Amino acid sequence: MNWQRWIRPGLIVTFVVAAAALLTRHGAVEHDIGGRVAAELAADGLGWATVDVSARDVTIRGMAPSVDAQDQAVVAAGKVRGVRGVTNASDLLPIVSPYVWSAKRDGRSVTLTGSVPSEGSRAAVLAAARRALPEAEIRDGMELARGAPATFNSATAFSLARLASLGEGVVTLTDSTLAVNGTAANAQAYVDARDAFTQQLPAAVILGPIDVLPARADPFVFSANFDGKSISLVGFVPNDIVHKTLVSTTKATLPNVPVVDSVVIASGEPPGFAEAASFAIAQLDRMHDGGVTLDGLNLDVAGTAKSVDDYDALLENLSAGLPQGMKIVSAAIAPAVASPYGWAAEKSDSGVVLSGYVPSAADHEEVVATARIVFAGLPVDDRVRVAAGEPRMDWIGAIKFAMGQLGRLARGSVAIGDHAYSIQGE
Repeated sequence: MNWQRWIRPGLIVTFVVAAAALLTRHGAVEHDIGGRVAAELAADGLGWATVDVSARDVTIRGMAPSVDAQDQAVVAAGKVRGVRGVTNASDLLPIVSPYVWSAKRDGRSVTLTGSVPSEGSRAAVLAAARRALPEAEIRDGMELARGAPATFNSATAFSLARLASLGEGVVTLTDSTLAVNGTAANAQAYVDARDAFTQQLPAAVILGPIDVLPARADPFVFSANFDGKSISLVGFVPNDIVHKTLVSTTKATLPNVPVVDSVVIASGEPPGFAEAASFAIAQLDRMHDGGVTLDGLNLDVAGTAKSVDDYDALLENLSAGLPQGMKIVSAAIAPAVASPYGWAAEKSDSGVVLSGYVPSAADHEEVVATARIVFAGLPVDDRVRVAAGEPRMDWIGAIKFAMGQLGRLARGSVAIGDHAYSIQGE
């Protein structure tokens, strides 16, 4: 009997089964070690690292944020029970200098760009963005790189909180220097942003160029209202300098009158706003009470003149010498009361002189036009003033009657008072 013929197949089968069992055992061991090493790396904050296991030997791979992180990964893997040796085959992130990170907001859209030192930092920045801007659509365009300052996470969190106060704009960190450019979301956000930059700046952040415009006001309206006892300022001004200038102008125009200041800083002012607003406020000096309102550079004036002279001066100011670009859209100015109230005309060979009062500018034009017809061929010297307080009668009708009578004289005069009419001449 050939015993080799019978025993050889059995030996081969035994060998194959033993080898398969050995490989299976090795596979289970590698899988177990790999799982426990990965868990240890994750627990130590080294999630960037991946592992390969051969028997009981571990190879660290991945993109390490620093040399220290590579060393930490090797140490962490070596502590795992069953690991015989650890090899570092990881790569290092590229190093950049200066280290720049930025966030841009355009309405609800927020885009993060620049460098971030690790996946952990990426997660922290994204979490800070969601806290600061919970309704925003956040786009992540950040790339991993070495070279970040140690305070990177806290600096980006502060920057994102400032971005939340902007309706649109950009915050940029260059190493530890923060630059901000944009427009505030609203008036309160503008105030809060200024306070944050002056009172809440973290020690780790250096303040760079800050160019934050106040929220845009459309329409850009400003008004000053005087009730005879106090003056109130409301509406919008473009900045603190103009604000202080207008308050000073108000106090100089109406000395010893309390000022109630409720203006808000906003952008969107027209060119020449400060000059136009100062001009408008100055007109209140000639009013007993009233107000001025600027809508852009369109001026609306309403009130009561302090005196007959003030009424004339107001009309003169509003008809000539306006600041460039300003337009008068309404001038509802009531004349001051004159007492005693009268009107007179005197005719001589050299012409006719008109004097006294009429209740409105339209009445004034009517009286002068009638005089030029009645006294055709003679020069008319118009000294009539506009004032309130006329007698309860057809005052203009009485003046026309009196001029008609004077027109019949070669020379003479007529006068009308509260309850009197007189005429004399040739």
